Amino acid sequence: MAKNIARVLTLPDVKEKFGASFLDVMPQGSAEMARFLDEEVRQWKAVAVQTGISLD
Repeated sequence: MAKNIARVLTLPDVKEKFGASFLDVMPQGSAEMARFLDEEVRQWKAVAVQTGISLD
Protein backbone atom coordinates (compact mmCIF):
# COMPACT_ATOMS: atom_id res chain seq x y z
CA MET A 1 0.00 0.00 0.00
CA ALA A 2 2.81 2.45 0.85
CA LYS A 3 4.34 1.93 -2.60
CA ASN A 4 1.03 2.73 -4.26
CA ILE A 5 0.60 5.87 -2.17
CA ALA A 6 4.14 6.98 -3.01
CA ARG A 7 3.44 6.38 -6.70
CA VAL A 8 0.22 8.40 -6.62
CA LEU A 9 1.96 11.27 -4.82
CA THR A 10 4.35 11.61 -7.77
CA LEU A 11 1.56 12.08 -10.32
CA PRO A 12 1.64 15.59 -11.81
CA ASP A 13 -2.02 16.36 -11.11
CA VAL A 14 -1.73 15.22 -7.50
CA LYS A 15 1.43 17.27 -6.99
CA GLU A 16 -0.34 20.27 -8.52
CA LYS A 17 -3.35 19.95 -6.20
CA PHE A 18 -1.12 19.65 -3.15
CA GLY A 19 0.98 22.58 -4.36
CA ALA A 20 -2.13 24.73 -4.75
CA SER A 21 -2.66 24.21 -1.01
CA PHE A 22 0.99 25.08 -0.29
CA LEU A 23 1.78 21.47 0.66
CA ASP A 24 4.98 19.72 -0.37
CA VAL A 25 4.62 16.14 -1.55
CA MET A 26 7.23 13.95 0.13
CA PRO A 27 6.71 10.32 -0.90
CA GLN A 28 8.99 8.30 1.35
CA GLY A 29 9.05 5.24 3.52
CA SER A 30 8.51 5.12 7.24
CA ALA A 31 12.25 5.10 8.07
CA GLU A 32 12.87 8.21 5.97
CA MET A 33 9.85 9.92 7.49
CA ALA A 34 11.06 9.10 11.00
CA ARG A 35 14.48 10.60 10.21
CA PHE A 36 12.83 13.70 8.75
CA LEU A 37 10.62 14.19 11.81
CA ASP A 38 13.54 13.63 14.21
CA GLU A 39 15.52 16.33 12.43
CA GLU A 40 12.56 18.73 12.41
CA VAL A 41 12.02 18.24 16.14
CA ARG A 42 15.73 18.81 16.83
CA GLN A 43 15.76 21.96 14.70
CA TRP A 44 12.63 23.54 16.15
CA LYS A 45 13.48 22.53 19.72
CA ALA A 46 16.74 24.46 19.33
CA VAL A 47 14.81 27.49 18.06
CA ALA A 48 12.41 27.30 21.00
CA VAL A 49 15.26 27.06 23.50
CA GLN A 50 17.19 29.95 21.90
CA THR A 51 14.16 32.23 21.81
CA GLY A 52 12.69 31.20 25.14
CA ILE A 53 9.44 29.96 23.65
CA SER A 54 7.47 27.63 25.89
CA LEU A 55 4.08 25.95 25.93
CA ASP A 56 1.67 27.28 28.50
